[in-house]
Amino acid sequence: MKTIDDNKGQLHTLEGFTAAFMILLAMFFAFQSVSITPTSSSTASQEVETQNYVLADDVLVALAENGTLKEAILKWDADGREFEGSPSGDHNDARYYLGTSPPEPLGDILQETLLDRGIAYNIDLACDRTDDNSRVREFVDFGEPSKHAVTATQRVILYEDDELREEDGSLKDERLVDEDGSPQYFCENVSEDSDLYNVVEVRITAWRM
Repeated sequence: MKTIDDNKGQLHTLEGFTAAFMILLAMFFAFQSVSITPTSSSTASQEVETQNYVLADDVLVALAENGTLKEAILKWDADGREFEGSPSGDHNDARYYLGTSPPEPLGDILQETLLDRGIAYNIDLACDRTDDNSRVREFVDFGEPSKHAVTATQRVILYEDDELREEDGSLKDERLVDEDGSPQYFCENVSEDSDLYNVVEVRITAWRM
């Protein structure tokens, strides 16, 4: 003959199984309601993209403020139509740095802040033009960016009396506009009535290798 305690024990056991079943059922419906697609960017990848952008943008801002960026893009050989020390790539009537960093100090800084951290990068230079279009040239090319690449930009103002530079950064005593008024740079002179020569937008595209 069952006692009252036996009945209570069976009841508690049944309640336990029922509660466990309800929890499992709730978890089942919760998982069913979550849609996961292979094309969706994960939170982790978005965080990496954000970190890469902030890093690239901070580097550009710092390089622009201390003059390193302007010095680097002025390392131009007007006769050879190439960036100094860039025998690798040839595109759009100008030679550029293909698979290699530009000369120091810019190259060393980008090596330390990007490449050494497993981040590849490309740099393009876009000139302002009087017809409101941009003339874009490759400056550094480390390959095809991934689908998670980010791009940061920084504008550099060039003046007619700015001087071109050698690979080591020394001045050439060649101004962007020569004595005859002819441009010596790959960007055209957009304002012949003022000291302004052109405004170059430096675009750096960075991605995880």
